[in-house]
Parts: sequence; structure tokens; C-alpha cells
Amino acid sequence: MIKIYKLTKTSNPMTVYIGQTEQTLNSRLCLHARTAKYKPHIKLSQWFDNTCQIVWIQDFIGDEISANIREMEIVHEYIANGYEVVNTKLGEYILDPVGCRKKLGKKHNPITNANKNSDYNNWCSRICRDAKKEGLNSKKNREKYNIPDYSGQKKKNR
Repeated sequence: MIKIYKLTKTSNPMTVYIGQTEQTLNSRLCLHARTAKYKPHIKLSQWFDNTCQIVWIQDFIGDEISANIREMEIVHEYIANGYEVVNTKLGEYILDPVGCRKKLGKKHNPITNANKNSDYNNWCSRICRDAKKEGLNSKKNREKYNIPDYSGQKKKNR
């Protein structure tokens, strides 16, 4: 069962974040706190602080796409009621995948990644994952460990 929840602050109750989880609400709140600590560049992390409270909105039974759509509907309900919602871009890709492809970066664009050779894609993913573990970007990780450029075919044959 998926729980749909909101994060609020007593100092500014008209600003909320709407989310969903299969975890307990306290576990999810702790994960938000950890994300805020380690990813301070994210909009939610900049808003989140130790005064945030997590409040259950409703339980949802269904698949992930339906839950995302329901979450987005709740976001729009809050906006219509005068709230400022931190996560207003939620669900755009689900409702309009073609229109949102242009907005996605190359890294996350399903069309772009579909053209890559799977070995090259795996090579890139492994380097990114290893770099992230050490707090480096991919380029610095490759320099540190003297990882050469990928020598195989990068794009699929058409």
C-alpha cells in the first residue's frame, strides 16, 4: 500500500511538499533529512529543515503510475487552494512523455539512451556509480584511477 503524505513547516504552513512512500512515514521523513544533508542543491533540500513535519494524506492501492497521477492531482488541489507546493513538476513526464522528452537531459532521455550500445551504457553507469561513492564526478574519478576512454562502439548499429 502506498501512503501519500505532505511535508509542512509550522513557520510557513502554506508551503508544502507532497510525496508518496511504501515506507513508514517516520522512515520517509528520515530519508528526506538525509537527502537534504547530502544533496543540498535539490530544491526540496533547500526548503527542508528540522522543523518539517510529515502528515499522512491518504492510502493508495494501485500501480506506481496511478499513484504518481494521484499524487499530482493532490498537488494541483493544494495549488488551487492557495498553497505553494515545492514539487510542482511532478508527473509531467507520465502525462505527456513526448512533450517532456525535450525537457529531459540527455542522460535521462529514453530516446537518447536507446541509441547507445549497452556495453557503453554499462561502462558509463559503472564509472558514475563508483565516482559518486567517492564524492567525485566521473571525469575526476577516471583521472584518479587512470581509466582510459571507452574504446568500443558507443552507438548501436542501425
